Amino acid sequence: MISGLPFLSIVAALGASLVWLVFYLHEDEHPEPKRLVLAVFAGGMAVTPIALLLECSWWQLLGGACGAATAPSFFAFTGFAFIEEVLKFSVVALGVSHSREFDEPVDAMMYLIVSALGFAAVENFFFLWAPFGQSVGFGIQVAGLRFVGATLLHVLTSAVLGYFFALGLIMRERTTLLLALGLGLATLLHALFNSLILINSRVSIVLLGVLLISLILTVAAYLARLKRIAGRAT
Repeated sequence: MISGLPFLSIVAALGASLVWLVFYLHEDEHPEPKRLVLAVFAGGMAVTPIALLLECSWWQLLGGACGAATAPSFFAFTGFAFIEEVLKFSVVALGVSHSREFDEPVDAMMYLIVSALGFAAVENFFFLWAPFGQSVGFGIQVAGLRFVGATLLHVLTSAVLGYFFALGLIMRERTTLLLALGLGLATLLHALFNSLILINSRVSIVLLGVLLISLILTVAAYLARLKRIAGRAT
């Protein structure tokens, strides 16, 4: 079991992200260059350890101990979410936003989604290590929950931020305001999701479902709007 533990954790962690990656790239009517997609995915993976270190520092600043079983407050979760959203965004803003292939508003959302999936892949690895250590069945169960929960949440909050990023590229005079709004909204939604998971009650489970479904519909509407904008520009 121990010898196969890293392999199982890696396969499950990458699998959850790759399935969503294929799905969302299929939504792009003008597929992005594979080298850029892979670079952004790798960038999302690379910033995950940085996020963990910064989150540990933030938790210690609030008087917590990294690795302890103490339940974070909503304020703490907001800090964690802010760190993750900024780092996922930075991969795209610093890595590909100035590329000539970054040529339509919807690209902002698509690349943010790819960055989020790379981030989630590494995060999932850390969260799946212990469950697979207990049993393969338990590991698969947790992987499934993270597939429809945390991984999807990363995608959706990054897509929300990507939408405001796209609007900022269209309305240059409002770029800073739109980015601030997008980052604030993505952070609060992310923190709310994590807080509801911690409550672990029937009501919180229902609210989680409502939150995810609402976000899916919102992101779909955002994508459709950006595609219409791109259509009018051509």
